[in-house]
Amino acid sequence: MKAFLEWLRYIRHFAFEDLRKQHARSSLGYFWIVLSQFVNIAGIAFVWGILFKQDIREFFPYISAGVIVWNFISGSFNESTRAFVSNAPIIQNFRFPAWVFLAQMVIRYGIVLMYATAAHLIVFLLCGKTLAWAHLLIVPTYLTAILLMMQVGILLAYIGARFRDFPPACGNLVYLFFLVTPIIWKAKSLPAEYWYLIAFNPFAHLIDFMRPPLLGEVPTFANLYVIASMLAVTFVLQLLVSRRYEKHLVYWA
Repeated sequence: MKAFLEWLRYIRHFAFEDLRKQHARSSLGYFWIVLSQFVNIAGIAFVWGILFKQDIREFFPYISAGVIVWNFISGSFNESTRAFVSNAPIIQNFRFPAWVFLAQMVIRYGIVLMYATAAHLIVFLLCGKTLAWAHLLIVPTYLTAILLMMQVGILLAYIGARFRDFPPACGNLVYLFFLVTPIIWKAKSLPAEYWYLIAFNPFAHLIDFMRPPLLGEVPTFANLYVIASMLAVTFVLQLLVSRRYEKHLVYWA
């Protein structure tokens, strides 16, 4: 337990250090995260609200929640594929547990997500909405998502280290999922014959798990069941892969 806590302190330190380097010598510092998210959300909501002829007071919070959650998911997903390769010098010269690199990366995206959530809540209130008890579910929802993305990330990192064409291919795949996932459009607008685009879309289920608390709503029981299943399956898979291939990592990286 003591060693685990030491690793957590290391992860927290370097996660914040990465963010500090990104905003070094900046007058606004971390506030750029909130400002960038706000500008991005406002632009998308305005354009798509006009195209879809949506009530901006309803559509703006929906878009805001979807975009900040997607940025967390897609960023963690894409960077996971390069997690071991980008840390190759450390892996080849020091004995670090493999999961540390993924935890550092996902927690960094989690910190950005918390800043983005502040921007979203401002948008939420400006649109005439009121905070509800369901907003308290944001914290456990985020913690669950961070754990899930870390487990998925370990699998992706091993594949990315073994097959160097995987990271760019994965980036293209994530973009395709962005188009078929209800982030900037609503699921009810999808024609019934294309139901499988959501039913078999893991990104859609994760979005539907993380977005409701941001809107003051509660995820459905069916969605909780899917997320719990994803957690269980990815836990077993990453455990098997880590035990089988961790000793090869020093050569692959």
